[in-house]
Amino acid sequence: MSIDDDGFLEELRQEFLAEACSLLEQWEEYFLKLEETDDKAEQVTNIFRVAHCLKGTSSAVGYSEMAAFAHIVEDLLQILKKDPSCLTPEIVTTLLKCGDAFKVKVAFLMGKETTDWDVTVLSFDINNYLLALGHSGHPAHHDAAPAQDQELMPSEPSEEAKAKSIESDEGWKEALADVNQRLGVNLTEEHLQLSEDEIAKVIAEQKAEQEHRPAAPVIQLEQVREHKEEEKKAATAAVAPKDAASSKVANATVKVDAHKIDKIMNLVGELVINKSQLANRVEQYRDDHILEATYSLLEKTIRELQDETLGMRMISMKNLFLKCQRAVRDVSIKLNKNIEFVQSGEDVEIDRSMVELLTDPLLHMLRNSVDHGIESQGTILLKAEHIGSKIVLSIKDNGRGINAEKVFGKAMQNGLISPSVKMSDLTENEIFQFIMMPGFSTAEKITDVSGRGVGLDVVKTTVEKMNGKVDISSQLGKGTCFKLILPLTTSIQEGIHVKSNGSSYIFPTEKVLEILSGDKVSFITDPNGLNMFKYRETVIPYATLDATLGLSADFKISKMILIMDVDGKYFGIGIDEFVAQVHVVLKPINEIVRTSTGISASCILSHGGIGFVIDTDEVCKSVLKNNKEHNRQLAA
Repeated sequence: MSIDDDGFLEELRQEFLAEACSLLEQWEEYFLKLEETDDKAEQVTNIFRVAHCLKGTSSAVGYSEMAAFAHIVEDLLQILKKDPSCLTPEIVTTLLKCGDAFKVKVAFLMGKETTDWDVTVLSFDINNYLLALGHSGHPAHHDAAPAQDQELMPSEPSEEAKAKSIESDEGWKEALADVNQRLGVNLTEEHLQLSEDEIAKVIAEQKAEQEHRPAAPVIQLEQVREHKEEEKKAATAAVAPKDAASSKVANATVKVDAHKIDKIMNLVGELVINKSQLANRVEQYRDDHILEATYSLLEKTIRELQDETLGMRMISMKNLFLKCQRAVRDVSIKLNKNIEFVQSGEDVEIDRSMVELLTDPLLHMLRNSVDHGIESQGTILLKAEHIGSKIVLSIKDNGRGINAEKVFGKAMQNGLISPSVKMSDLTENEIFQFIMMPGFSTAEKITDVSGRGVGLDVVKTTVEKMNGKVDISSQLGKGTCFKLILPLTTSIQEGIHVKSNGSSYIFPTEKVLEILSGDKVSFITDPNGLNMFKYRETVIPYATLDATLGLSADFKISKMILIMDVDGKYFGIGIDEFVAQVHVVLKPINEIVRTSTGISASCILSHGGIGFVIDTDEVCKSVLKNNKEHNRQLAA
């Protein structure tokens, strides 16, 4: 076989693996819908089509073990399609595990997993179901011998059995016709008895004989893709006709490698920095109206490009919600609990890079809700929504709730709280935050689901790395609600550039209400020891930015004051200078700096210097803390 033919087959395989990922997501979605509807026939038919497609296409590209296992699964689905009443929760669970096995195999073939699959137990279970439903069953996988590519095949039937199987199985004939049509070859039933290397050789020989076809594998691949697109259009038109407008949108969809999008995003980030540097030069030529107009147009174009590029990175949370639904189902069955899972906002879009990071935290909190929150039966709500420039994910249950006194006592016992601190000194949310500390657990017994105190701390760490935070509210006997508050993207942020003590800082724009002149503010000290000043019809706390970052303990009246609003808490931050409103590309910072109070990220400014992005939640806490400690020292 020539190198070109090898390359062509490899491209087909990569395309199949990408398509298989999408098919397996549909597989899980159909199964979860199956348990929510009385009309099961439609969903079983959809599942059967997925299995049939996996079988036919995996066989076409030489993944014979996947095709063999899909063939067994398809036989069971064929029976269930004819009589959906045969479905039981046990069969559904087994078939969901088959979907997981396919995912493992696809990940292995894509190089994302280091260990191959083992479907011996699943094959045994499916064979038992087939026999119970009157089917003859299949040979077991454990008699298999490793093939050349280290893929395990079912025990080999006789030549006569092969011929009978091919003749009796219309699915194989359909798959064979599909292969011939896709690759432009003429394979016969006899070819199916060959090894995958021999089949690939036959394909290469037949294609070499077709002189009228271009020899370049890339062109052949495009022909296959065009044919597949036509098939998809026909299937879409047959199953669910859409209006002309949505058809045009569907036809315009193009698959783009995620790495290319990331590269474009990085280039846009650099373009934003270059634009800021150019702005400084334009300021020096204010009398040049043509230059000013050109820059304004450039700024508008870059902003639109930035918004469109961000949109390319945004994907819906539907697949993540499906994983969550599956997790709740599996854990509730394992713990023998009757859980109603309600979800809302699955179409909300979030940065693609954040979805993978969110998966484990969400799954862990949902398992906690099933294990700790719900006693025997109840409801769990998973909700996603846009609030301002944030994405808020809520996990709410109507279970037993969290005992704040028990958490406080455990925190005291673990040395997380000073003995002088009273429970009344802390807010409810501050008390509940202790359950997210490493090793913290109030569970009376450890299970294989939870109770070891090694989960929620990972949730908090992961969310904070995305510049987000976790809020917890709970009522004893009524339920608990976890809220993950996240930015839309972790790449670019709009902010207020200020200076304090010669250093540059960026405050998130949405947190800054207004900027006041320091000499026009009247300061007071309230009975609790807080430095306050009058703001409109109320008084709010005040501290300098240097004080909140631990750079200076001295109280001073700054030249300018930022009026901050952090989750309804108002306070003032003293700064030396307001520079400009900017868009900055966020850069990771040293872990030591990250753990310092008040700094969440860094950025490159228009003049080439470094700016530090302020964590306003930590600054808010620091304002209150530093004020109290400073005034206690003065009183002493």
